[in-house]
Amino acid sequence: MEIDSDIALGECKNYDAPIGVTYVGKFYSLMVSTGVIFGIIFTQKGLSGSENEYHDSYGLTKVLRIIEKYQNNRNLTILTFTMEDYEKMEKGVSFYELIKAKKLALQLSSKYDNFIKEYHHEGTEAIKQKVQTL
Repeated sequence: MEIDSDIALGECKNYDAPIGVTYVGKFYSLMVSTGVIFGIIFTQKGLSGSENEYHDSYGLTKVLRIIEKYQNNRNLTILTFTMEDYEKMEKGVSFYELIKAKKLALQLSSKYDNFIKEYHHEGTEAIKQKVQTL
């Protein structure tokens, strides 16, 4: 997976509702002030708006990416990671595959599920059993 930076920022939000534009804007400000171009917001409910449209928080992540690309020549990326993603990991999708799919979806303004490959590791069940015994 290509990430144009060796440093990433992450922020965790444990709210009962999707994260609004205010928090995305604050996270963006933190990224700009630290010079980091790759960030992930970890949240239970995701961002407000629709992942494949240009309004609310999801839309803001797209607009900020475009502004940074064409005005500042930076490949800034803000992704979100939700409970749904943890469930996908339980079913065998890797964290890196999710991030790769989300990054591509952000670039193409699409839903990231379109880019997740069906992958079933032959040892998935054995790994799950060992993790449950811990």
